[in-house]
Amino acid sequence: TVSEVAVVRVRNFSPATVAAFLAGDFGQARIERYVTGATGQLHLYPQDVDRILLPDFSKPFQDKISEIYAKQEAEYAASQSSQKKAEAEILDRLGLEDWTPPQPLSFTASASSAFEAGRLDAQFFRPLFVEVEDRIRETGAAIELGSILSKNARGRQPKYTDDGIPVVNSKHVRTNRVILSGNRTAIEKGSTVVIRKGDVLINGTGEGTIGRAAPYLHSQRALPDNHVTVLRTDAVDPLYLAVFLNSALGQWQIERHIKGSSGQITACTSVRMRLERRPHRVNWLQVTSLRTVRLGRSAVAL
Repeated sequence: TVSEVAVVRVRNFSPATVAAFLAGDFGQARIERYVTGATGQLHLYPQDVDRILLPDFSKPFQDKISEIYAKQEAEYAASQSSQKKAEAEILDRLGLEDWTPPQPLSFTASASSAFEAGRLDAQFFRPLFVEVEDRIRETGAAIELGSILSKNARGRQPKYTDDGIPVVNSKHVRTNRVILSGNRTAIEKGSTVVIRKGDVLINGTGEGTIGRAAPYLHSQRALPDNHVTVLRTDAVDPLYLAVFLNSALGQWQIERHIKGSSGQITACTSVRMRLERRPHRVNWLQVTSLRTVRLGRSAVAL
């Protein structure tokens, strides 16, 4: 384990029940009591975890919670399998199922390409990133995502209140799903954008979370904080868009446009993608940064 993670091992008690209680409102209230430190350096020490009180649930009740957790694990595994199948379908349709990404030990780039891109770092010119874009362009049907986006905006620091609408931050944007449970609330006035059903959210900052995307499928309107970017378009299915952004092809292209050092990394607000405009067809998406995205006309029947 790392120093930020505590391992809790229980005796004669269901681990699923302990996890469910600690993740709930009552458990979190108990945990908050023992959190110490200042903003950005908060800690929960193992000796304080020992002091948290748990209800002494009956054995049948604990067994029921364990069954629910087991079902949840099975459903999660099935969703991960579906994600991999969707990504494999994208690679197959692009003719890249047997493609091996280039990973040379050294490479060069021309001065003119560096000035054109406005980047002098080696990361941007990695052959892997260049070839991903070239392969997608070879389909002959690339179109920029920016040309079909009606909204491409990052949120701002929310003005929190007890009676506003939910705020979505980077920890709520998981791979292909958005958590809307226990979120803090903020006032809508002054917000740069309000999230609505059918939007695609992408984390624009943060090591380990940057580039993670998800379709927003909730009916409840919400506000993004200043780490979340909202993409809105009627030209492509939000589920498809999120799946592509989370696929290897999407993540490689996003990675190319990440800037900053550890702890302060940021994704540019542009994307490239390609897309089939005919009804009931899926288009292929190429993301190169969150400002310029190209869509291709390679069709896949749904």
